[in-house]
Amino acid sequence: MILHEPELTRKEGRIRVESRIETRHPRLRGLGSLWFEVDEASGLAVSTRADPFLVGMTPVAMACGAEIEVRGAVSPRLAWGIGQFQQAHFAWWPRHVRVVDVYCETLEEPPEGQRGNGVATAFSGGVDSLYTVWRHTGERETIPGFRLGYALLVDGFDLDVDLEETGRWEVLRKVYEPLLAPLGVELVGVRSNLRLFRRAGAGRGGVIRSFGTALIASALALSPSLGRFYLAAAHGYSNFHPDGSTPSTDHLLSTAGLQSIHDGADVPTRFAKTAVIAGWPEALERLRVCSNPGWRSIDAARGVIDNCGHCRKCVWTLTSLELLTGRTRFPSFPRAATRANLRWAASRNPHRAAENLREALARGRRDIAFAIRCGGAQRVLARWLRPIRPRQHGPVRGGPAAHPVD
Repeated sequence: MILHEPELTRKEGRIRVESRIETRHPRLRGLGSLWFEVDEASGLAVSTRADPFLVGMTPVAMACGAEIEVRGAVSPRLAWGIGQFQQAHFAWWPRHVRVVDVYCETLEEPPEGQRGNGVATAFSGGVDSLYTVWRHTGERETIPGFRLGYALLVDGFDLDVDLEETGRWEVLRKVYEPLLAPLGVELVGVRSNLRLFRRAGAGRGGVIRSFGTALIASALALSPSLGRFYLAAAHGYSNFHPDGSTPSTDHLLSTAGLQSIHDGADVPTRFAKTAVIAGWPEALERLRVCSNPGWRSIDAARGVIDNCGHCRKCVWTLTSLELLTGRTRFPSFPRAATRANLRWAASRNPHRAAENLREALARGRRDIAFAIRCGGAQRVLARWLRPIRPRQHGPVRGGPAAHPVD
């Protein structure tokens, strides 16, 4: 796989940097160029270095077993980090990825004049990203060089693809700009076609756990303006596990000009983060957590955030909010989670079940505790019954399709 030297183009008020991807791998042939783009009105400069393309394509190459040749400038710090990153992912998922050779034509750090000092975070409107915004704005962030200035909403790397074409980007802009602007944070939309490569690289039934690399690649594309980039942690240090973004790998994808920071793992539970959001009314009204791929969590017609209320992330968020506030209905959740929903979620997510069970018992909510315990019992029972169930061959007709990335 050859990553050709990136080229910069300007069209219709946007700046795009793209690299032609040359490969003979059958799953990747015909995809053309990988690109990142941002509105010129954002004022952010776009890099012509190869760093973002190397970061974005490394998990894809590992899934395909294809060595990488990079034509363009690559940070020596990043090149070393990519090697360590590969070793970690191979140790975690040896059945799905391989360690591949990486050849860099030019190894050099960005010159001092091409290093930005802006601070950005990946932003989705979920509990983790809102918590990162809260803790790194205003007087809560005591070190000026770490105070947040930009929230990057990346379109085209995962489930949230084609936000602009569906009208959802305009909804998100109108929803989140009034929340972020008083905090001194600018909402910036970054678009990419990286999702095409991630899906093709995974193949049918494959797995690429790489959302962290996709987000860091987008930040590296803006590195002439950015010096630090936060990725909001999904788990605390005490219970984190191999994933597409972890405290053990995100920092490896830094250069001398851009520091990647896995943020929020010092908070032990998502319940603790949700407690912060529950005390921030403007954020609570705009909370966007739904992971149901058929729902998309945005009602473009009404111009509001609209979580499904039934997927695991919705159920656990609603359960935590009920424990914190005593309420069951919230502006961005048009329907309340039922106890049946809670039992189902508890049967599939023991980590979130355990933290919410502790909080339910501490608050005397025996009804919620009982539902969580029933779900845990169902999970244990299903594990014991699994060996005697008939084995399924192939996908179940009418069942949900497996998503190949993250």
